[in-house]
Amino acid sequence: MPSTFRTIYLRPIVPLLFALISGIVICSLFPGFKLYAFILSASCGVFIIICILKKTELKISPLFLFVCLGYLYIHAYVSPEFPSNHIIHFMDSGKVKITGIVTGNPIKKGFRLKFYLNPEAIESKGKRHIVTGKLRVTVAGSLPQLSDGDRVVFLSSIRSIRNFGNPGGFDYKQYMAFKDIHGTAYTRGYNLNVIKIKSDRGFKTCIAAFRKDISNLIESTVSGDHKHVLKALLIGKKSDIPKALRQAFNRAGAAHLLAISGLHIGIVASISFLLLKWFFSRINFFLWNAWAVKCAALLACVPVILYGIVSGMSPSTQRAVIMVIVFLMTFLFEQKQDTLNTLAVAAFVILVISPTSLFSVSFQLSFAAVFFIVYAS
Repeated sequence: MPSTFRTIYLRPIVPLLFALISGIVICSLFPGFKLYAFILSASCGVFIIICILKKTELKISPLFLFVCLGYLYIHAYVSPEFPSNHIIHFMDSGKVKITGIVTGNPIKKGFRLKFYLNPEAIESKGKRHIVTGKLRVTVAGSLPQLSDGDRVVFLSSIRSIRNFGNPGGFDYKQYMAFKDIHGTAYTRGYNLNVIKIKSDRGFKTCIAAFRKDISNLIESTVSGDHKHVLKALLIGKKSDIPKALRQAFNRAGAAHLLAISGLHIGIVASISFLLLKWFFSRINFFLWNAWAVKCAALLACVPVILYGIVSGMSPSTQRAVIMVIVFLMTFLFEQKQDTLNTLAVAAFVILVISPTSLFSVSFQLSFAAVFFIVYAS
């Protein structure tokens, strides 16, 4: 491989990451060329296979492939194609009867309850329509007890999401569209009925119940504002922190401590790794086969992932979990750890799973902060 391409692929994930990001940005600026991107990506894929079979240099064809893949990944969010029964066709048309399933954990703020709803049916003017889509629902007044998976029915009008119209202001409509949410609904507590409570305990339900148990334990054993900080540090629940306390953290420049990120994940990983290493180093079988460190690194990934899931898996937590796992795998495969490549792997995995994360301030600040901390030190 020529020296130019050896330089480009010195850290192979880095150029592929920038190619993926380029495709996502290009699509956000110039949507509507999905067919051309698909044809080009297929052509690049065939060309790469031919080069591999002939054992020739790949050069820049992988970069073109990932640019096209980035374009295709984000296209469904930037230029969505709504089916005829999507809730977007029932917006701003008066009150309707909505039946749907609660998705995610409802968030209570003061006298309001907010949650996301997957609508199943809408009754309008005596007709029942089976619908698809996703709504953000706000309940005021008497707040019902809701959890993920409950089926509810209520009266409300479906409003389209609009921006405030300030030049250069936050694009709230796009922000919600990237979450696949295109409408909102508002109702009073007495207008909402729970018609079926989810009884089966799936993985998400168990995690939510475990988080709630931890929150209740903290509430019953800790007093004062300490309990709100503790809940933020352990399970990532920052919504209960009083406004005055949050402002105090901001003025002190310590607000980042409330967001579960590299510091918290690093503590869990370090303690887990050291304890497991100490345990395996006292078993002769693992010592004679030089497996003590490898097994400790592999098993340390389990508490790291579990803590990430319990804490809510925010973008900063996702980045930290992936980076720590990649770092631990260097012990398993006996490879030298490269911080930039590790950071690129974390960003790459997150964007493959959720390409809209690129436009999240949390994603941008999280990776930018780590990059400058590493290379400015």
